Amino acid sequence: MNWEPHEGNQKRCRQHGQVFPKTSTCSQCEPGGAPLSAIAPVTTDKELDLAESELLSEAKYYSRIAREKCDGSVAQDVNVGLKAAEVSLKFRRAYLEIVKERKSHEHDRWLVEQNRLLQGPGAS
Repeated sequence: MNWEPHEGNQKRCRQHGQVFPKTSTCSQCEPGGAPLSAIAPVTTDKELDLAESELLSEAKYYSRIAREKCDGSVAQDVNVGLKAAEVSLKFRRAYLEIVKERKSHEHDRWLVEQNRLLQGPGAS
C-alpha cells in the first residue's frame, strides 16, 4: 500500500508525497486504489456455481415448456403450461436467492477491505 495516515484525518502517498482526504486517492497514482482482491468475487465455490447453473437451466427449461403448452388451444395443455410456468418461477427464485446471498457476502467483504484501506497500515 502506498498510503500512510497523516494528521488531520488524511492520508499521505509514500511515493508522491501528496496529502489527500481518507475518502480519496493520490491523483498521481494509477486509478483504482483498491486491490483486485477486494473487487474480484470472493466466492469461487464450484458446487455453488454448479447449483446456480442447474437452477437457471431448469427455470429456462420449464419456461420453454410453459410457452409451448400455453400456445395450444386444448384446456389441458394450458393447465400443464401454467403449472410449468409456476415451477419455472420457483427455480428462478431459488437461483436469485443464491445470487443475492453471494453478492451480499462479496459486498460485505469489499466494505471490510475498504475500511482496512482507509485506516492505513498498522491498523487491525
